[in-house]
Amino acid sequence: MKSGKKKTEKMIVSLVVSAMVVGSQAGGAYAAEWKPAGGAYAAEWKPAGGMVQAAAALNYKFDDVPTSHWAHQFVTKLALQGIVQGRDEGKYVPDDKVSQEEVIVLAIRLMGLEQEALKLKTENYVLPFSVSDYARGYVITAIEKGLISIGEEGSNTSSGSKSWGTKSASREWVAKIVIRSVNKQQEANQKKSQSTGFSDNNKISDENIGFINEALSLKIVDGFEDNTFRPQESVTRAQMATFISRAQQYSSYQSDKVITGTVQAITGNSVQLIDSRGQSRTLSINSSSVIYGKGSTGKISWSDIKPGYTVYTIAQDNTAYYIEVTDQVSYQSTEGTVENIDLSVMKLTLKVGDRSEVYDLMSGTSVTDKDGLGQSLSSVVKGSKIEIRRTADQKVAHIIIKEAPVNKTAVGTFVSVNKDSKKLTVNETDGGKQEYAYADNLPVIYKEGMRSLDHIFEGDTVRIRVENNIVVELEVVTTKVEMIKEGKLDYIKLDNRAPYLTIQFADNQFGTYSFDTNTVEVIMPWKLSSSIAELQEGDDITVYLGSDDKVKKVFVGERKQKVNYMATIHSYDSKSKYLTVIVDGKPEIFELNDKVSLTYNGTSIAIETFDKMFPIGQKVDLTYNSKDELINISYSFGYEGVISMINPTTRELKLKMPNGQYVDLKLNTYVAVEGLNQDNLTLDHLKVGDSIRAGMSNQHDYVFQIQKKQTINYELTAKNESSRQLTVKDQNGSAFYYTLPHDAKILSAADTAITFAQLSPGTKIAITFVGKNIQQVKLITSN
Repeated sequence: MKSGKKKTEKMIVSLVVSAMVVGSQAGGAYAAEWKPAGGAYAAEWKPAGGMVQAAAALNYKFDDVPTSHWAHQFVTKLALQGIVQGRDEGKYVPDDKVSQEEVIVLAIRLMGLEQEALKLKTENYVLPFSVSDYARGYVITAIEKGLISIGEEGSNTSSGSKSWGTKSASREWVAKIVIRSVNKQQEANQKKSQSTGFSDNNKISDENIGFINEALSLKIVDGFEDNTFRPQESVTRAQMATFISRAQQYSSYQSDKVITGTVQAITGNSVQLIDSRGQSRTLSINSSSVIYGKGSTGKISWSDIKPGYTVYTIAQDNTAYYIEVTDQVSYQSTEGTVENIDLSVMKLTLKVGDRSEVYDLMSGTSVTDKDGLGQSLSSVVKGSKIEIRRTADQKVAHIIIKEAPVNKTAVGTFVSVNKDSKKLTVNETDGGKQEYAYADNLPVIYKEGMRSLDHIFEGDTVRIRVENNIVVELEVVTTKVEMIKEGKLDYIKLDNRAPYLTIQFADNQFGTYSFDTNTVEVIMPWKLSSSIAELQEGDDITVYLGSDDKVKKVFVGERKQKVNYMATIHSYDSKSKYLTVIVDGKPEIFELNDKVSLTYNGTSIAIETFDKMFPIGQKVDLTYNSKDELINISYSFGYEGVISMINPTTRELKLKMPNGQYVDLKLNTYVAVEGLNQDNLTLDHLKVGDSIRAGMSNQHDYVFQIQKKQTINYELTAKNESSRQLTVKDQNGSAFYYTLPHDAKILSAADTAITFAQLSPGTKIAITFVGKNIQQVKLITSN
């Protein structure tokens, strides 16, 4: 060395030692499942021009270290940190023997001393043994740091030459270098008199016994299955990567790419951590990211990582390219409403059910909204609905704000109300569609008076006042229903030229109102669909009038009525309008007048067409009001009800009808059975409780077809106006395509009729099917 340079050797104690691989079994002992692809680092081999470059680019994929290679995890982990590198042609050559100078290069990189080695002016030093030019700075640094001793290494050269650097590194020599690099020299000294326990212990150099014992105790190295250590056997590049990777945990130096921490939250493509300094970090992943489980678990999927897990990551530009689970303790989770949060003492009071619970906040407690976006602790305020995730000592590590309290006044269009969940939906002018809980006895203001929630209609313009997420006041600004009348139906005229109805009010006064038979909407809660022709005198009704004083909607209260099913027409006199029918084997005579409505398969018909539509021998259904007066004669192509009894052998079927009565039907010799997405159904597939439509023969002698009736909830994802096709997905995400018939009903969540154009993608809908056909589509609100 030149004058001024220190010539004495220093004991090197700061190199982190990596673990030795077990044995030399074919295929290796360590499974890895992630296959890298692409380029490689500038090699720790001598590059062109004789210079060694520090690792910069993330080139960590080697064609000859596939996911099936036992050392894949270790090579990848170290390559991402720039500790190991490949050759220029994208190879790692894992089975090549590693030289002593290469081991020193790896050790210096592991210790974080590479830049110091590269800046060294090596021409000022003279080495007593031969090393390659690219390795001189590393070797000199190793001597100065005490990693190797000239005295020891003087006897470690080939006889007759000084080729110390290119000599293959032995297992016992590597153990020594690794133990010194992790500052475990003192521990090794204390174990140099102990036997390693291997059958070839006598072949281990006395000066290396302590290093091997310490490496064994740290689980950095291991022996072979035949209980040998094979101290003089050469180490391969794959084995060396394994040793370094295992030893990293004992090193005082960590790459700035390494981030360790506890998982707080996981979204589709990112993970939020509280790192070792208590700081919140959000790292994204991509298709190149590799994820390994704890210990020898091997590669795992993204979904296997849970909040509470401790992880070791290697990241660049906030993208994690390597994630390894180091502990699998999951958080405990609790949901509730914030009663109080005091950041001065880091305390949180949470209302959980009917209990108030107090929790300590960690100094690094992280906060996200329900979509995983980072928030501050100051955004957690009283009234917030949150989920907290706690550590084993019950401290809050992470908070998810599920719903922040809303306090505002907003104007929008009324959509629906769900009395079961006590929620209403408003399409706000500035905020889009929003759903809110509403207060008990919610005041509904209209002009100078008050209304009930039942008297708000889809499309009405409303102003709402929200306090802590709850609607406490609602004002109807404009409405398509200007007036509401309640009473008993006294009279109805269905003449298409001037139809009208008369209501008797509670004070015995009367009101008469006209309507349009084509547009008036009739709601009978016990029926899926209703028409104006089905109104009966004596019905308790609520009539909704528009600004033109015409009836827009009629709501019918509970009706007590009796039906004689399948009475047979015996005779009819069109002049006197006397009708004779056979009911339960006995004749009954009725005079048809304007109080008796006629319905043919749901369509109102005039009495003048009675002879044509209801011939002698035709079976009809007779409906009576509470006074036992005949009010309707109808013929239908079938009956809808719930199976009360079915016997395919005796060909008997009993249906419970919507009004609670039962009707007995005979089954044809062959009955076609149809269900949604079900083929080859038979009577044996039907059971008591099934809702069905029974298709009847012309004379109602027997059932020839049964269609199963069911209602399924979907999300509408797309629609086609011209073809009336709906694209929907079920709760499992499966897509379905349906064509909506023109005669199918389309209802809002409030049971008002809407058009196909008013169906919006993203809306939740309930589709009622009869067999394979759509009978109704209804908007639903999520609770």
